[in-house]
Amino acid sequence: MLTLFVTKSAEIWYNYNMITKLGCYPERQLNLVTKNIDGVMVTLQEPAMNALINAADRCTVRIAIISSYRSCEEQKKLYDAYAACVAKYGHVYKCGLSAPPGNSYHNIGLAIDISNYESRKIRRALLNNGWKWGASFGDKPHFTYQP
Repeated sequence: MLTLFVTKSAEIWYNYNMITKLGCYPERQLNLVTKNIDGVMVTLQEPAMNALINAADRCTVRIAIISSYRSCEEQKKLYDAYAACVAKYGHVYKCGLSAPPGNSYHNIGLAIDISNYESRKIRRALLNNGWKWGASFGDKPHFTYQP
């Protein structure tokens, strides 16, 4: 079945059977907010943003955010690069992780990736504010907002 999505920038792309549990939605339907957090523009749904700000306020270490909301078009580019890497090397551990478009909490504004995930202070601050750590499924930089 063919599914058609129109993004804010009016670019049209087609998606064959890639949408599952989470789906892809126009940005205007997600109640996204963008804020500058320590010099990085972060886009999340409002409750997730509030939880991130609360965690950052309670943490003595800067949370180094490297990714937040991504459109399904951006997710497709990441996933295609991931799939090409796996096809080339034949194993996942050299390629990092990437979900297909519509399968990532980044696509609905409820996920962040951070570069300093090894900090216990940061993990504790995020976990105490409704964020779940992706280490359980092998994605250590990833946190999903699930209060």
